Amino acid sequence: MGKVVSKVIGFILVLLQLIVSVVFCGFLFVSNYLTMDWMLIVVLVLLILVLLNLIFQRWFVTGVIGKIMAVVLCLVMGYGCYILLNTNAALNKITADTDGYKEVNQMNIYVLEEDEALTVEDAAFYTFGILGSMDRENTDYTVSEVESSIGSSLTLKEYEDMTSLADGLYSGEVGAIIINEAYASVLEDTDGYEDFNQKVRTLISVNRQIDSRPAESTISAEDIVSKPFVLYLSGCDQAGEISTRGRSDVNILAIVNPTTKQILLLSTPRDYYVELSIAPGQMKDKLTHAGIWGIDVSMDTLGNLYDLNIDMYFKVNFTGFKEVIDALGGIEVESDVAFTAGTNASSQSAGHTYTFTKGINKLDGDAALAFARERHAFASGDNQRGKNQMKVIAGVVKKLQSTALLTNYAEIMNSVSESFETNMTTAQIQALVKMQLSDMASWNIVSHAVVGTGDSAKTYSSPKLNHYVMIPDQNSVEEAKALIQKVEDGEILSDESENTEE
Repeated sequence: MGKVVSKVIGFILVLLQLIVSVVFCGFLFVSNYLTMDWMLIVVLVLLILVLLNLIFQRWFVTGVIGKIMAVVLCLVMGYGCYILLNTNAALNKITADTDGYKEVNQMNIYVLEEDEALTVEDAAFYTFGILGSMDRENTDYTVSEVESSIGSSLTLKEYEDMTSLADGLYSGEVGAIIINEAYASVLEDTDGYEDFNQKVRTLISVNRQIDSRPAESTISAEDIVSKPFVLYLSGCDQAGEISTRGRSDVNILAIVNPTTKQILLLSTPRDYYVELSIAPGQMKDKLTHAGIWGIDVSMDTLGNLYDLNIDMYFKVNFTGFKEVIDALGGIEVESDVAFTAGTNASSQSAGHTYTFTKGINKLDGDAALAFARERHAFASGDNQRGKNQMKVIAGVVKKLQSTALLTNYAEIMNSVSESFETNMTTAQIQALVKMQLSDMASWNIVSHAVVGTGDSAKTYSSPKLNHYVMIPDQNSVEEAKALIQKVEDGEILSDESENTEE
């Protein structure tokens, strides 16, 4: 009787193994990460394992080996289904396949830190300072929303630019000001206004969603695995949702040749003094400020600088990116020099000091963010910061290749879905994954950073006062263009192509 029960249990486990195998193959097929040849191999192997287990149950007295095998395979494939399900969900959330994506303008109403008003209702009788022409659509929308909320009209006073607006609040000429979070961040880059965020307090934020996302990439899923393409990697500095407009602190172009397996990572300093694509022939601005008009302006501005067509981007919220690093259990980066970060008031890590040694440093999310953002500790300023940002990215990529990806998978995927977005399609990403899984080829990745000289100048976004800027070294830009051309022409770059100047 015991033998019969054992065989019945064995056959039930075989049936369960077959069902889980079919479900796993279904998930794998829909995910489209494998070529048809590899898909057939997986199906064949799983079918053989089911038949083998059936033999164990039919011809062996206890079928213990088969039972153990069935349980293990069901657990493994179940976890595989879980991984595929979460991966697809994360891709659908961050890619261009998501319907109804909107870029967000976060409009803030500020009062002085010591002001007694705690709500916008408390400030209803104040005079509100606004920008007269800049960003007027968003301002008018915010005024309308607030007036509807409090049931009365606001008294408004117009100012010509952001510094005049801030001065009006500081002097008491107005009791509150309404300004885009992205524009307010420009004040932190303006001489004399670096402590703006310490002097004011936000009463309320109003989000306005707009359709301004760059169009879906024109590169097909078929072409992306056979033709060179350029991907803009943007690291934004604002807190909150990834879709919120703001400055781009990290500006890296990945020039990829999928045929030769060559990647050039080209870093451009955030303070590069360049002509914005929305203001041809007008006063130049810092590259980081291009992001306040949308990521498409950052892409077009970089495209003009390097004579490139950039139609794909990958945006990461660096404040959220630290959660990915923590989920990975930290990363290792190699610092060129010993330095201390987080001592300047404008740093995201203000109030926390981090010391890094020359050589390998093990960093958690907060330390990695401080490492990537610091520039004041270096004689070369933004030049070294760009290199450090690429070191952090390299550290994350290296850690993703370890067992940490499997052991902390759910937490990592959750962080990715909240901290990243791209206008690449799921089909494009699947095509790249499928290509890599089919040939398992190694890639030659070379980093390069253009350089410049620190200076002080007025900018398009704030034309009255000086900002710290970096005047581009044109020879450095031309060298970068030459490297880009080599990658697109199919040449393999040597390690000597990576610049090492500090």
